[in-house]
Amino acid sequence: MNKTVNANIAGLVFYIEESAYDLLQNYLKNIEANFNNAEERMEIMRDVEARIAELFQQRNGDRKEVVNLDDVQEVISIMGKPEDYQSDEFEENLGGNNSTESSFGEEAYTAEKKLYRDEENAVIGGVCSGLAAYFGTDPVFVRIIFVLLVLFGFSGIFIYIILLFVIPGAKTTADKLKMRGAPITVESLKQTAKDLKDSVKDAADRNNLGKKISKTIDRSIRTTSKVGRMVSKFVGFGLLVGGLFLMVILISVFIGEGGLFPFWGERHSLTMSEAMDMLYITDIQSNLAYFSILLVLFIPIIGMISSGVKLLLDIRGSLKYMAIGSSVLWTLAFSILVITSIQMGLEFREEANVNENYTVNTTELNIEVADDEIFSNGISYSEHWENSDLIDVQEKGIYMGYPKLKIIESSKDSTFKIEIQKYARGLNYKEAILNAEEIQYEIEIVNNELILPAYLFIDHENKFRGHDVEIIVRVPEGHTVKLGDNIERILVPISEKNRESKERKSFENTVWKNDNNKMIFVDK
Repeated sequence: MNKTVNANIAGLVFYIEESAYDLLQNYLKNIEANFNNAEERMEIMRDVEARIAELFQQRNGDRKEVVNLDDVQEVISIMGKPEDYQSDEFEENLGGNNSTESSFGEEAYTAEKKLYRDEENAVIGGVCSGLAAYFGTDPVFVRIIFVLLVLFGFSGIFIYIILLFVIPGAKTTADKLKMRGAPITVESLKQTAKDLKDSVKDAADRNNLGKKISKTIDRSIRTTSKVGRMVSKFVGFGLLVGGLFLMVILISVFIGEGGLFPFWGERHSLTMSEAMDMLYITDIQSNLAYFSILLVLFIPIIGMISSGVKLLLDIRGSLKYMAIGSSVLWTLAFSILVITSIQMGLEFREEANVNENYTVNTTELNIEVADDEIFSNGISYSEHWENSDLIDVQEKGIYMGYPKLKIIESSKDSTFKIEIQKYARGLNYKEAILNAEEIQYEIEIVNNELILPAYLFIDHENKFRGHDVEIIVRVPEGHTVKLGDNIERILVPISEKNRESKERKSFENTVWKNDNNKMIFVDK
């Protein structure tokens, strides 16, 4: 039987055979003896022990629990023998070789590259410089990509914030080597520590102000740390309040009765569910679009709130797997949203119209607009209402309160010509025609009176495809039109050739005549 020793290496407990333990202890003592500087020695030994513990875990895995002599010898062959690195001159540049050959076998060990934040070369949090180190590119290119994402309306800020809290910083020398995929050996650890030390020393020597710089840096760090904490608290508060505000709006739009366009109107603002129902052909498409939009907006807002809480409470831990899962879910939702949006956009590709023509043989035509029981008689076309405010989705179908009435002079006709133009869009021209034919807009002509509805309508089984109606009344030479008391609801101001028309505030109960191919005001 072999005697085992319980050893704590870099915070991890291993059971090691006594002979293997003695070899490992001598190995560590020999490495430690090569470094005269106490601070440098402590940092390198800490990294060496952490790397040895990692190699033991990788080598043994779930196969066995006791570290034997072969395991220690294999680790020593990977890390390198202490006597090989007593000199400060090295034959190979750090990072020039990503593998170290074992003296106990032909298999080469390749260092595992890991993603860290490069805080030494950071502008804000080291995310971009860390990504650049991981992918072996210039940090400037990565920073440009994030800036472009922000400028073009993507969630660059939210992605950066999530990565800032998910990706750990490269704290130790070993972390900095892993970040670049360099082999972690005694040689590389020593060289990296030496390079860091030399860079600071050279900067001080160039200015002959080493001590002053050191003191100034210490004071600056303390001051910056205090200011940084204050700024982080302020930023955290802003993120928390902003996230909660956006969350309330999101819940109002998606779950409550809040309108999709709440600042354009109150009574008939579309809800999100109404918009999805009137646009998408199938329930599957509608539900996919609904939930993908919800997730695309909801996940970044949750990220804002959680980031704000962490900054306010100075929470250092990170929910790595939750953040990764959220990022994957957001990407999936965004992809679904893009696909469903493209499908919907294709449904509006072609436009077509169908016309209905009527003739009224009279010298004076009275035009009335029927009462608007769906929207309001107080609505005026000249007030430039948004079409989205004049859409009402009900159980029977979709009401659209934006037909347009145009009264124009005509030099060719001897009778009143009334033209109803119905417009719609579709996947192709044929579907656009069919969609236009589905518009229900029934006018009434009784003797010399024309009665026009204030809205158009399509059945519930038909989906909204930009439906619209335009009524054109052509007035023959010498004939007159009398406008009713609700005419402002749909009337487009009469012929721009008439200065009187431009200056008039109301067209209700007025009479107009085609005089020499120009509509003129006659009486009120």
